Amino acid sequence: MLIMPFESKLELPEAAYAALVGILRQISCRLTGVENAYGYDGDGWGINVDGAGAECAFAKAANLYWRGFTSDWTLIRQGDIGNIEVKWRGRENYGLPLREGDPRDRPYVLVTGKMPTYLIVGWLWGWEIEEKGKEIEAVEGRNTFWVVDDYDLLHTTWPVDA
Repeated sequence: MLIMPFESKLELPEAAYAALVGILRQISCRLTGVENAYGYDGDGWGINVDGAGAECAFAKAANLYWRGFTSDWTLIRQGDIGNIEVKWRGRENYGLPLREGDPRDRPYVLVTGKMPTYLIVGWLWGWEIEEKGKEIEAVEGRNTFWVVDDYDLLHTTWPVDA
């Protein structure tokens, strides 16, 4: 049983695999001409590595298998870990986002931190984020999205009946 918030630290082989997945995601995007998501124009390399690390860290903490999808976007759209969406945020005060087009019927987990140490903060269903979240209007190529502050997340046990 995982009680949130929970710190999850990756060991060297786990961190190396997650880093490789993040690098392969970035290379795949570059080779296929896919831009960084949501109008982000920063360092895609670091974002992809830490995002993959967050997925791996949550899977480790929740005792779930993480495949580490790299370029099969059909599989990626099915969920990061099963139907679970892991949202990594580079800063603890950014909250849990939900964007237009994100499925509402899945659990979304907020993870913060940097490789190799991550904090699993809490979670909500997609529809709850849209319902409870603050709406952020579209600007400069970014779609409208909703965000729920970390203190409004469910800090509860995992697993849920997802």
